[in-house]
Amino acid sequence: MVPLQIAITLTASPTNPSVNSAVTFTAVVSLSTVIATSYFWEFGEAGKSTPTTSNSAIFPGYEVEGDKTARVTATLLDGSTVTTTTLV
Repeated sequence: MVPLQIAITLTASPTNPSVNSAVTFTAVVSLSTVIATSYFWEFGEAGKSTPTTSNSAIFPGYEVEGDKTARVTATLLDGSTVTTTTLV
């Protein structure tokens, strides 16, 4: 039996935010039959992260202009994790 390849996608809206503008992040696990029990969000600014049980998170705004790499790690029901990043 071949193990399932589970991936996660991460989107940001807006993708090019102004300084101090809120950004909404959404994570989607690739298989609808896979259940994520928690998410850990890292927003790309030092010390700015948060754990949630939701597949979306709102970041209140970046303090400095420029590209940031946001990351989310989802913990699945079986205890495994999947991680991805997106450039904001």
